[in-house]
Parts: sequence; structure tokens; C-alpha cells
Amino acid sequence: VERLNQIIHRSTLTSRFVSVFYGELELSGIFIYVNAGHPPPFHLSAAGEARFLEEGGAVLGPVADATYERGFVRMRPGDLLVFYTDGMIEALPEGAEEGDVAAEYGVERLIALARSLRALPAKEIGEALLADVEAYCGDAPPQDDRTVLVVRFPPDAAAGRS
Repeated sequence: VERLNQIIHRSTLTSRFVSVFYGELELSGIFIYVNAGHPPPFHLSAAGEARFLEEGGAVLGPVADATYERGFVRMRPGDLLVFYTDGMIEALPEGAEEGDVAAEYGVERLIALARSLRALPAKEIGEALLADVEAYCGDAPPQDDRTVLVVRFPPDAAAGRS
């Protein structure tokens, strides 16, 4: 990530920045990650406890010598990882003014819904999260992209679950 930061910093895009979340899930259940300025995903234990994945550093690009820390999570059976873009949590209902933070969908609402659905297959959880954000917004057009990814550990390929 530090090398990628230097490449972006030296590129013609020096006036821009890139947020990145990089992770590797090992078969043993160890998830190693670096968060470079991305909205922090969360680890949701099978028991429903949420932990934000914040270890890392600044967005890529602006600072040539930025350093990044790795984070670790031990995944256990039934645990979820939920990744999302800021367009999910900053989504506004119809009629709300842009910048009205109190009206935003919010990360706590996202966590609460994921927690209530955690027994479902990952694909169904992701679809439900997207649908809830869209229902919250009504006919208001999206101000930003809305992307979500849910990973279950371990994936249950036989049942079509992941």
C-alpha cells in the first residue's frame, strides 16, 4: 500500500486522492487488511458484536511518505465482513438537504440491519442492505454510488451461501 501511495503521489493525479481498502482472508480465518481512508468496513461476529476495521492510514496520493498499519481479524464460523461505500451511509431521504448529517442513513442503521439478518446467506444480506437504503431514500436520486459487499466465514458452497 505504501508503494502504491508513492506511485499515485508521483502520477499526474497528485491533486487527487484515492481511498482503498485491501484485505486477504486466509483459509484459517485470519483476515489481514489495510484501510487507506475508506469508510471502515465492519466485522460482525456470529454473536452480533460489531468492530470497525480502521487500521491503516491516510488516503493514497497526497502524502508521498505516508505509512500504513496492518489490521487483523480472526474470523469464526458465522462471522461476517461488511464492506460499503460512503454512498450507502451518506444516503439522504427525499427532501433532505445535502450536508444534513442527521438525515443520513448512517452506519449504525447499516450495522443494525446486518445484525438482524446475520443468519441469512451473504448475498441476501447484501441485497437487503441495498434495498433498505433505496427504500430510505424514496424517489431521491443517489448523490454517490451505493456499493456493498458481504462476506461470510466460512463460505458454505454446498448450500449456495457465501
